[in-house]
Amino acid sequence: MSAVARRHPHPCQVTAVELNEERAADLPDDWEVICGNYLDWAAAAQGERRFDLIISNPPFTRWMDFIRASLPLLEHRGILLALGFSNILGSQKRAAWWKENRPQQIWQSSRRPQFRPDSQNGDPRETIWVQWGPSQSKHTKFDWLDL
Repeated sequence: MSAVARRHPHPCQVTAVELNEERAADLPDDWEVICGNYLDWAAAAQGERRFDLIISNPPFTRWMDFIRASLPLLEHRGILLALGFSNILGSQKRAAWWKENRPQQIWQSSRRPQFRPDSQNGDPRETIWVQWGPSQSKHTKFDWLDL
């Protein structure tokens, strides 16, 4: 994330929550960097902080927890964009939640990302970007993301 930020200067205030101290130290100096557990931080921030845009690459074992913690932090017209594995969409346990919290858009990645630099091949799981946005619809748009 810090490499992207350095290549693309931004005119906005950025708050980053990073659990890993080394990665947190590598983030740009003009960012507000919180080194700690996102779920704890989000719980404390509810009612105190609101954001126009939240971009998240949550740990996939806690993906739903991160989304549930992030949605209340959005401004009225805010956007949440989260990277996930496509199998998060399945399951009878999550079906009602998806219907109540219908995302605005889902993009299926056409390539498998490389999460580890020492890996020759991408991750074997299919990835998606899920966006919740300012306009709620009865239908979620679906598209493919060519990278």
